[in-house]
Amino acid sequence: RGLPFVATNWLRTYLRPDMKVFEYGSGASTIFMAQRAGEVFTVEHDKLWHAVVSEALQQRDITNCVYQLREPSFDQEGPSTSSGDRVRTLIADPSERENPGVHFDSYIAAIDIHPVETFDLVLVDGRARLACMKRAVPKIKKGGYLMLDNANDGRLVDCLELMRSYHRSDLHGIAPGWPPARWTTALWEIA
Repeated sequence: RGLPFVATNWLRTYLRPDMKVFEYGSGASTIFMAQRAGEVFTVEHDKLWHAVVSEALQQRDITNCVYQLREPSFDQEGPSTSSGDRVRTLIADPSERENPGVHFDSYIAAIDIHPVETFDLVLVDGRARLACMKRAVPKIKKGGYLMLDNANDGRLVDCLELMRSYHRSDLHGIAPGWPPARWTTALWEIA
């Protein structure tokens, strides 16, 4: 499923050719944003899905998207990221029971090569969302936005708490796909 229609409508009005976007997790949003922004940097954890989206980008002759595959690692201990977060989860920290021994350090760190205040928008719609959001905030320009898809998922409470000091707007509505589903994409302006 893609972002709710209300979220894609917001992106349609916000994105411009002079903007830079970073995206955790890929799909239709990758193509949508690359067709509107100047540069899109996307990281994906799933090898098969990465191949599908890569082919879709090539078929559309999209060349302004730097698309990386950063697969998870598997071990018994689970690593700590450089920020001290334990990352062994499927969607959010700290629900380790969902994926014990799986960690996404390389995926989370994909944004680290970019200087602070580089991006006009960071979309978090993939794995290890809390750790990704912590890494993303300093990379967003003042007046830029952090977008979190599926913000109404109860496992993402820590993500919402992390951003409590920023102004939040909820983009709630129906998303593409069948059967129809409703969910919320949260949006924070980084002031």
